[in-house]
Amino acid sequence: MTEARGERASCPGSDPGSGHVLVEREQELDLLRGVVADLLSGTPRTVLLRGPGGSGLSALLRWTRAHAETSACRVLVGRCSRSEVTTRFGLVSQLDPAYCEESGALAITIRSALLEEAGRWPVLVLLDDVQWIDPDSEHWLRVMITRSADRPLAVVFAVTDPFAQEWQEYDIQSLPAAMTIRRLRPLGESAVLSVLRARTGGAIDPQIARVVAGLTNGRPALVHDAAALVGTDPRPHRAAELVRRHVDADRAAALMTGLPLELADLVRVLALEPGNLDFELVCALARVPASPARMREMVRGLELGAGATPLEHDAPAAERILAGMDPQRREELYARAADIAHRSALADPEVARLLLRARPIGECWAVETLCREAVHARTAGEFGVAVELLTRALREPLDPVQRSRLEIDLAIACAPDSPVAGERLLRRVLLRDTGPELSQVRLDAADLLVAGGDDAQVRSTLGAVCDRADVAPHERAALSALCWIADDAPHEGPELSLPVSAEPPGRPDGPVQAGVVAWRLAVRGADLPAARALAVTALEDDETRLITPKVLVCRTLMLTDDVGAAMAGLDRAVALAQERGAGVLSSVAHLARGRLHTRDGRFEEAAADIEAALVHTPRRCWHPMALPSVVAVEAALALERGHLSQAESLLDVEWEPRVRRGFGWVQVLLAKGLIDLHRGRPVDALTNLRECGRRLLAREWTNPALLAWRTLAGIALRALGRQEEAAQLVAEELRLARQWGARTTVGGAHLGAALVLTGAEAEQHCAEAVRLLRGSGWRFRYGQALVALAGHRVSSGAVGDALDLLLEADQLASEFGSHQLTESIRGTAARIGDLLSPTERRITELAACGLSNVDIAMRLAVTRSTVEGHLSGIYRKTGVTRRHQLRALLELAVVEERDRDDAGA
Repeated sequence: MTEARGERASCPGSDPGSGHVLVEREQELDLLRGVVADLLSGTPRTVLLRGPGGSGLSALLRWTRAHAETSACRVLVGRCSRSEVTTRFGLVSQLDPAYCEESGALAITIRSALLEEAGRWPVLVLLDDVQWIDPDSEHWLRVMITRSADRPLAVVFAVTDPFAQEWQEYDIQSLPAAMTIRRLRPLGESAVLSVLRARTGGAIDPQIARVVAGLTNGRPALVHDAAALVGTDPRPHRAAELVRRHVDADRAAALMTGLPLELADLVRVLALEPGNLDFELVCALARVPASPARMREMVRGLELGAGATPLEHDAPAAERILAGMDPQRREELYARAADIAHRSALADPEVARLLLRARPIGECWAVETLCREAVHARTAGEFGVAVELLTRALREPLDPVQRSRLEIDLAIACAPDSPVAGERLLRRVLLRDTGPELSQVRLDAADLLVAGGDDAQVRSTLGAVCDRADVAPHERAALSALCWIADDAPHEGPELSLPVSAEPPGRPDGPVQAGVVAWRLAVRGADLPAARALAVTALEDDETRLITPKVLVCRTLMLTDDVGAAMAGLDRAVALAQERGAGVLSSVAHLARGRLHTRDGRFEEAAADIEAALVHTPRRCWHPMALPSVVAVEAALALERGHLSQAESLLDVEWEPRVRRGFGWVQVLLAKGLIDLHRGRPVDALTNLRECGRRLLAREWTNPALLAWRTLAGIALRALGRQEEAAQLVAEELRLARQWGARTTVGGAHLGAALVLTGAEAEQHCAEAVRLLRGSGWRFRYGQALVALAGHRVSSGAVGDALDLLLEADQLASEFGSHQLTESIRGTAARIGDLLSPTERRITELAACGLSNVDIAMRLAVTRSTVEGHLSGIYRKTGVTRRHQLRALLELAVVEERDRDDAGA
């Protein structure tokens, strides 16, 4: 006979299987100790343990096993299961696995062996879940209960209510081995509180214990489960809700095992959460033959949950009820439910929830419903939900265009959380299918791929598509242009060169290529009229939906001084990107508009655009190759506003090595050089600025309108005392600016020359910068030129002219909200104030307040003629002719600490 041994109990009143203390089971434990003691003394016993599921029957059997084994008893265990209810002698064969045959001789053999074994030493048989016993084993057990009393053999078996009633019929006192029946009582509140405190290791509100005891009906298994739930949330109302849901789920799962088939199917349909479906439709979905009224009464009689319609809002119970269903059958049931919900005109969220778990429907409405819900989810920022909905939609039968469109939508939804997966989907769309009907789809995918910033992947993917023989000429033209836009130009190594089919042509073929050619002319500073004409032609094309080419065209128009057209084009690009629902395209358009706002001094608008770009595509979601351009735009705004510390922190990034080949890195180098100049580090500034220029020249991008690196490098050289080299750089800058011919570019070059050169030459350049920039779109740079010229006028003695220039610049500074420009104005005004003696300063203050000469003389205790003499000197020194000008001078010259930026502190 095989002996089955279990784990020993850790303490006299604990369950060896779980280690939990057996609370309020002292009477049962005394009974079972007595069984073992009688057995050792040669007295056979039979015990029936009964109780509801979860009351601790199995725990008591495990304790009995451990106790009997330590008392030198032979212990045999068996456990019935619902899956073996039709297996002959399923329970009996567990007592000795050596016997596997399904024959009547098996029962006789094992019974004889047991009785023979009991003649040598005490034998204890422990049987669990006897409610699922197979008929042959049941007959064997009944014989064992009525066995002879001359052998020390005990049987302890557990039956879950309500199946224990029929076994109580064998409680006949005249039997040789009279049967003892013990029904396990529920735990009281004090016992529940003890369990909760022991499991959670902390103080538990007695109110929680009262709630748990009521919800679990004192069943220990559920109390221990509740203890784990209470430990996660100590708030009484939340703990009660968690326990209720768990108990309802357990009750629902247990009840399903005994329901008739038609009622079980109806309950499963209710568990699908069909929302507002009429009960008659639910019955039709479950295909129950009985009337809906009768089925409603039957459902109301079930204890499935807390409410009248128990499964509507109880996901755990529903999941437990559906857990036993075959997956295919469940998908079929969900499909039928979705169809009925659709025909009943339920709301899209209800229908979509059912579709997510249904098999493919094969109807247009299913895809349309899922896509509408995906749009709503994406708009609400629930990108994971949108991905789930679109992934399900792709399981439906779709034509090639529909499938590719859905994959593009899925790529957009993937971008915030999994940009790599989104790019993979876009490449699949581009490389998988051909045909004229898919042309626009492929272009949309290419547009998104370019906006993502992975230049290497874009070039290889779009180059492969361009090389296909079956691609239409107009599509090849657009794709080749997008391929070039991806990294703007081949440079720095043959491995980065474009495929021959993607090389930008000399003569554009279509509006997209026209925009590319215009940009190439602009960055090389060649033929401004041709660049402007091509850009305008490209921008006026209303047929293309592509965003990245529109943004490139608008950047070109910025360089040609067509600021109004560039802004209007970017406004359209932002609107079109929002219409397409593509976050990265919206970000690209917003960043370009933010750059234009920054250039023109509209800093608040620029900040709003940059913020919008980062909302659509958070910084963590940008491809490493695109991130430098994003950071450079932010840093440029911070620098223009004079926020050096903010710009430094933005650029303090662990950059990947590969980012250094992109144009964004060139912009980062320029920003770093400018910060170095402000921080008094000319050597570092020169290193960064020369590297910036080297990379631009490698691309043959020489136009100063793009990045004025030569001027900044000249300022660094001047600070290092290398004036001749500095002068050569600004002369080259001015020559290239004149070659390009844009008014703001030439004006900016003159302003740069004024900052590098000295004396009368510098003043002449500054005056020319003011003349060219006056009335231009670059009004912020015009304000800077005014302040610079005012400084030269002060040095040359034309103080009155300087004051007029400062007053005009001050109006611009207040419009732009630029602390940096304000500080420059006040610094130059202070130089004018420094021309006055302390007495003249005091008289200036009083005169600016509106006091007459007599009043000033009385206030200072001097003669009127003395005051008049000082005023004449003040007018002569400052060039001021009116008292209101004195007031303006004082207002400009006062520097308040609260207005200082870290750049001037």
